[in-house]
Amino acid sequence: MTGWYRVGPAVRLVLAVFLGAAGVIFSVLYVNDKISGPAQRVPSLQLNAQENAPGPGAPANQDVADAISDNALPKSGTEGETPDATETAMLADEAAWKTASEAATIESLRSYLEDHRQGQYAAQAIAEIVAIEGAAQAAKLADETAWNEVSEAGKIEGLRKYLEDHRQGHYAARARAEIAALEEAGQTAKLADEAAWNEVSEAGKIEGLRKYLEEHPQGQYIVQARQELALLEEATRAAMRADTLAWDEAAQKGTIKDLQDYADTYPLGQHVTQAKEKIAELKAGQAGKRADKAAWKKASQKGTIKGLRNYLDAYPEGSNATRAKTKIAKLKELEVAKRADKTAWKKASKKGTIEGLKNYVEKYPQGQYVTRAKTKITKLEEEVRRQNPLQAVLDGSDKTPLRDKIKRFIKEHYLSGKDLSDRQIGFLYADRIDYFGEKQVSRDNVIRDKKNYFQRWPSRRFSLIPGTMSVKPRDSDSKTVDVSFRFMFKVSSPERTSRGLGKATLTLQLGAGNSRIIREERIVTAQF
Repeated sequence: MTGWYRVGPAVRLVLAVFLGAAGVIFSVLYVNDKISGPAQRVPSLQLNAQENAPGPGAPANQDVADAISDNALPKSGTEGETPDATETAMLADEAAWKTASEAATIESLRSYLEDHRQGQYAAQAIAEIVAIEGAAQAAKLADETAWNEVSEAGKIEGLRKYLEDHRQGHYAARARAEIAALEEAGQTAKLADEAAWNEVSEAGKIEGLRKYLEEHPQGQYIVQARQELALLEEATRAAMRADTLAWDEAAQKGTIKDLQDYADTYPLGQHVTQAKEKIAELKAGQAGKRADKAAWKKASQKGTIKGLRNYLDAYPEGSNATRAKTKIAKLKELEVAKRADKTAWKKASKKGTIEGLKNYVEKYPQGQYVTRAKTKITKLEEEVRRQNPLQAVLDGSDKTPLRDKIKRFIKEHYLSGKDLSDRQIGFLYADRIDYFGEKQVSRDNVIRDKKNYFQRWPSRRFSLIPGTMSVKPRDSDSKTVDVSFRFMFKVSSPERTSRGLGKATLTLQLGAGNSRIIREERIVTAQF
């Protein structure tokens, strides 16, 4: 809006009067110029806006009319005119004036003045022109002011009032168009408001009411919307409280049934997702327990480290995880024991002695090779009886005293001079013996030395010197016995012969099926 329309109504009225007066002055000068020409102009009028303002009911611009009357044209004929011509002119003037006054427009009045500059109504025509122009100017300003007030308000009531006061106003057509647009918009808004409310009422949702209030703050259902929204919000709060209490109770009990009851009662509850997840978790847990139990049964039946490890891989936190770990540890110990058992068995089996096999059985009473070891021991003992002369003598069925049995062994076997096979020597001597002054000589070395001796002296004869043999047990159960005796010998080879006397000391370890020489000392005491 321009600066003119921002001033107050009072100021605008004063300015309008001033401009109206200026228009009157301009009109007087214009008409005077038309009528009189340069030599007969109306004297300059010293007027201001206040002096020219027409009062209520008074003729407009009275002073101007008076000034014009001072210069009035003669009402009778001019010099040189005949009375008939004057009368004709007066009649023509009367007719022209009647036409102009009936039209009562500035154009008709000016046309009258142009044709009848000296007419008897010239002054009245000028006065009416001034009045019309002043009124038009004032009406235009009033019209502008009224329109601006309407446009500022922007209300349909203001537009209607403008049309009522300014039916022919400059903005009348625009006012009618805007009224029509506002009425149409109002009808559209009303229909939209109705539609929005119907949509809300059908939905019955808090969100719909809030949206209605936001989009239709002046809607006809605004009060009802606020009331319904308040009721729904309070009902929602109450439902949420009940929902929370029900959830707390179900969660505390924590059973599938209670959680399912909550989910069924509050299908749109704020905790329904949690309830369903917990139900799924519990169901999965139950299924997991069943699977865990089945997997453990399978693994424990197999009883292997691999099977138990497979169970632990599948169920690291399973109900039988601790048992599986314990069992794996035991199986590992058993594997170590089995390896040791196997190694010991291989060693004893390779050695092939009764002592070695009995040591294996004693160390590994539950070993996987115990049965085989015992069977082998039995066979070896039978063989010992056949191969080991000491054992054969001792196992005799007679009740001969031990001393006599040992004496028999010395005379018939030890001093027989017969060749002994490696196997017989092996059965007769222990694994390690004290041999001719050396400690813990291996049986293999003993066998080697005996074989060398047999080869060096292929012919051998020994005889026990009577009354020289001594038998002394080292312990009360006579398991270890020291035997000493003297003997005569004659040994020879193709190259030489040796004869003389000797002394021998043997330590015998006696046992059921396992009697052995554990010490042998022998020296030559005389040669001849």
